[in-house]
Amino acid sequence: MEAHRLRHMLNRAQRMVDASDAKEDIYAAAGDLVVAIPKRLEMLEQLLDRTSYALSLMGEDFFQSRLPLSERELVDDVIKHSPQVVKPPKKDSLAKRVAYRYMRRRNAREG
Repeated sequence: MEAHRLRHMLNRAQRMVDASDAKEDIYAAAGDLVVAIPKRLEMLEQLLDRTSYALSLMGEDFFQSRLPLSERELVDDVIKHSPQVVKPPKKDSLAKRVAYRYMRRRNAREG
C-alpha cells in the first residue's frame, strides 16, 4: 500500500514538474532526483512483487501464524475494502498467477 501511495504521489509530482513554467530550472537543480526516484521506486515495486510471489507460494497459513493479530486484521481490512487489490488465485496455473501479477502492477500504475 505504501509503495502504491508513493507511486501516486510521484506521478502527481511529475505532472506538476512537466506542467511548470520552471521545468528547466527544476531539472537543472534536481534533475538527478527527478530521474532517479521513479527508477528506484520501480525497483522497489519489483522487489515487493517478487516477495509477494514467494509469499503466495509459501502459503497463507504459514504467514498468518507469524503475524500478530493486529497486523493480520490490517491486511484483511485492506484486501477487503480496497478496489485496487486483486485477490490471488488459489493454487492455480502459472498463467493465472502471471495474470494476477500483471493486474496488480497495472492497478498500481493507474493509481
